[in-house]
Amino acid sequence: MRIHLLLLACCTFAALFGCSNQQATQAPSAQVSDKSNPNAEPGAHDETPETANPDPVVDPRADDALDATTFVLQWRLRNANTDKTCFISTGRSDKGWIDPPEATLALLASAGHSLRPASAARLPKSGEMETENRFRGVEDPDTGERSYIYYAHVTNWIDENTAEISYGIYGGPLAGGGGSLVVEKKDGKWSIKEHKGNWVS
Repeated sequence: MRIHLLLLACCTFAALFGCSNQQATQAPSAQVSDKSNPNAEPGAHDETPETANPDPVVDPRADDALDATTFVLQWRLRNANTDKTCFISTGRSDKGWIDPPEATLALLASAGHSLRPASAARLPKSGEMETENRFRGVEDPDTGERSYIYYAHVTNWIDENTAEISYGIYGGPLAGGGGSLVVEKKDGKWSIKEHKGNWVS
């Protein structure tokens, strides 16, 4: 009889202990909340990255560079054919030719040229031939006629008012030329200070 009562007491104690232990284990999970967001509901997760993306780097000389580049492009376009569309670029990146701002393109076109951004040109593919002995070149996609990309960009600032600029025209493989020159800004106006060399392909 005593053994029976002892076994009954042990079973009752084990059942009570197991229930209370289960409640203690489950309680913290019901109270989990996102401390990083005081308005978040319990169990919500904040997906905001720990470190925000840094602000993009802005070139403090970007406006001056564009002014100098525009001056050189105006100088180059003086000899351009006004009967055909020319394409304009203010440099190159790993993605290709860089288009000028619309205001710059309008300013350059005010001299009577038909101008479009370089991205509007039909560019030849690598190794693409027009004839058996001639590479296919840059074309105006509206007319199919050959054309050129006129480009210029600052390669070095010598001082705050003097820049070295690379310029040229590109009409496709073995169809281009250009050079390098130094331009200087005095009294708010740019002028050519030095011609540093030319090349032809």
